[in-house]
Amino acid sequence: MYHNSFNELNCVSTESIKKESTFDFILEEKWVKAQQNGIFRYVLNIQNYKILEGKYQFLIQLNIDRGCKRRFPENITSMNQLFNEKQFNFTKLVSEEQIMKLDKDDIIAVNVSPIEYCHSLLLPQRCKQLPQIITKYSLFKAIELFSLSSSP
Repeated sequence: MYHNSFNELNCVSTESIKKESTFDFILEEKWVKAQQNGIFRYVLNIQNYKILEGKYQFLIQLNIDRGCKRRFPENITSMNQLFNEKQFNFTKLVSEEQIMKLDKDDIIAVNVSPIEYCHSLLLPQRCKQLPQIITKYSLFKAIELFSLSSSP
């Protein structure tokens, strides 16, 4: 999955192409299918981008639809905000957003307001109603997924 939305043709980059892993292939296939099925709040359309000068060369993108059509973000007041079943949470995802079941309670879901091609979410232990913080388990699950991918 070597998609590069920052060139003029919005096509796959040929930089350091190596064989796509099975994981990458399945993720991309299911993400594209979700997009074609209208699961997203908008069609990804990055209209402009710029790499900022400086030590870190941050990337900024103009994605008007994300600003206008994404779910209104909640007011986060703590780095350890408790789970609240009355607010948006990942136990409320519809099945069409869930594109891979990894283990009993671990899934990958599409981000319905994507910022980039194949933008997806790893949701470990999603039904345990935990706050959105990094745990030892979630860190190991993320490392496991990185090892399945050949995408840089």
